[in-house]
Amino acid sequence: MSGRQLNRLRQQLAQQEPEPATDPPSSEEEEEEDSGPSNPFALLQDSPSKRQQAREEEDIDKVLAELGIDQSTTPAHNSTSAPSPDGSQAPTRPTAAPAKPLLAVNMRVLKASDELKRMFGAAAVREDAEDAGAAYAGASRRIRRLAARGLLRTQKLKPGVLIDPGEHWPPFDGGFTMEARGPTASQTFSYVYSAGYQAVQELYKRCQASHDPNAVAALLHTAPYHLDALLTMYDLNRAMGENAAADEMLHRCLYALEMAWHPSFSPATGNSHVDYSEGNLPLFLALSQYAQCLSRRGLHRSALEVSKLLLGLNSEDPTGARFSIDYYALRAGQHRLVLGLAAQGGAGGSMALFPNFAFSSALARRALGAGGEADDALLRAVATFPTAVTALVARAEGRGGRTPAWAQTLGRPFFAQAASDSATLDHLVEVFVERQHLLWKPPAVLEWLHGQCERAATSDAPLPDGLSRGDWAAAREAAYPPCAVSAYRGVLRAADFSDAVARLPPEEVHGLGLGAGNGGLEDLDLADELAEGGTLRALLRSFLPWLNAGEQPDYEGAEEEERE
Repeated sequence: MSGRQLNRLRQQLAQQEPEPATDPPSSEEEEEEDSGPSNPFALLQDSPSKRQQAREEEDIDKVLAELGIDQSTTPAHNSTSAPSPDGSQAPTRPTAAPAKPLLAVNMRVLKASDELKRMFGAAAVREDAEDAGAAYAGASRRIRRLAARGLLRTQKLKPGVLIDPGEHWPPFDGGFTMEARGPTASQTFSYVYSAGYQAVQELYKRCQASHDPNAVAALLHTAPYHLDALLTMYDLNRAMGENAAADEMLHRCLYALEMAWHPSFSPATGNSHVDYSEGNLPLFLALSQYAQCLSRRGLHRSALEVSKLLLGLNSEDPTGARFSIDYYALRAGQHRLVLGLAAQGGAGGSMALFPNFAFSSALARRALGAGGEADDALLRAVATFPTAVTALVARAEGRGGRTPAWAQTLGRPFFAQAASDSATLDHLVEVFVERQHLLWKPPAVLEWLHGQCERAATSDAPLPDGLSRGDWAAAREAAYPPCAVSAYRGVLRAADFSDAVARLPPEEVHGLGLGAGNGGLEDLDLADELAEGGTLRALLRSFLPWLNAGEQPDYEGAEEEERE
């Protein structure tokens, strides 16, 4: 520090005009870089950022000592004080603002429209919203015709934190609310449905039993915010390729769920608990589908915040958000969040022992410029999950097959003899490859992965943390014991983590049964139908879903219709 700078600092301190205190930066703007797990049992270490901060504090103390300034007289140290034994006030360190939890939702980037404005500008988004065809893309033909003629009366609806309602949407008529239980610090929220909504639910079950999607669509004309019907039509329209109509069904469902939130329910805190029960099932399904929808549109930051909301609602993660949140964070550039989540434990154990987080942590460190730490992290991931490397390379290389270099590497005993006796681990590896194979497709990333695979397969030297490959294999076997059935069977499907959507031609839609996983409907049990009517009835029902087998035909009603 030069003499001119010292004189200027003396003049500023002589004025004794302390600067106003500023708010502490949010967790989204300033996040400490975690060093990540060095072994499966010690996940937290001192980070380089903390050591750098300590050195900066020492430099500041040296400057103040050189100027002959007592640190206890500065405004920062007089912010809080405690009485000393002689009765005077002894200075103490100021109380630091509590850090926000990792799963606290940033409300400024939660809404998709806000992220679109940051990407393309507010003018472009406004121009697209003013386009009549785009504003009513998901509406019926009659509404689009009235809007084109300027004859449609619209009512301004209350905007939400998740969804901006459409201009042609009807007002939310209630039918369900959210109630809170327990003390304020640890409240549990759940949806409660009115008698009128439950009566509509019975009508919906009858529409479901008819196997006719048109009946479900007709129900939405009388009950436009019925949750199960909206989720069903979302899946149906998405399978038919009607993306605009599918998005409107999902957005309307989320808007209805949001309008019923309890006043104390705050997604920004990250600690609002919601039970995974039948009444709350539409909330979890809608948020999970919405995160996938945002990711397919390239809005990865909004998808990340929705996934954080999902994990904050229920730590048991009933929808499997922890197996895609790291992908959204990497695509959104939130690399430190990946390291923080990897070092955090959960209901299913440490996230660092999941295949997706083991490899994502290496990618995050590489993006942050920590080359050596990234190499070591990837080497640990390869040593722990060699079967994941084989599946990942097969997917990333594409239909062209393995290159000679990869064929030689994966033919070594370390990979060729690698096998897993755990169906759970095989299931998670399949989900990981389906979700994250695009991140490993660039040639530079594949070359980096190949170098660490060669290092793991050819070198007998211990890993940088001092553990051997056998130690990491033992940790994997302890986390994933041998089992014939996956613990996530019926909960996670690899297809649900794919950006590709299965399409059905419109002529094949009529008569389809929409079961669980398609809007939370109940499966139609074929065994019960076989027991009641035999195989012939079940066969006829599969070809003629509108047939009411075993019921007397209404001839009188048909004759009356002919007379009319």
